[in-house]
Amino acid sequence: MHDDVVQCALISGVLGRGTVGVFVTLAATSTAAVTVLWVSGRYAQTGAGDPLTLVLIVIAALQLVLLPMQYRIFFLRAATAGSKAQFLSLTWHQPHQR
Repeated sequence: MHDDVVQCALISGVLGRGTVGVFVTLAATSTAAVTVLWVSGRYAQTGAGDPLTLVLIVIAALQLVLLPMQYRIFFLRAATAGSKAQFLSLTWHQPHQR
């Protein structure tokens, strides 16, 4: 019984829902920020030729690209997606009339 509650809380947290979701989002964002700081410090110290610096650059780039996708930072929320998405699609794809 207790394991089911913990499992449900962790699953909803990974999906970004609830209180656990807030902490998971903050942890992922903090990890990305720390990785960027680490890369900038490492790059200033060793330059671009260091293999660890190159790996850190790739990891930081992946985090910065995938983090907004995972937590839908730049996408419409499900609650407001209906009317706004229709409005945006209608106004964005209409050809200009003269």
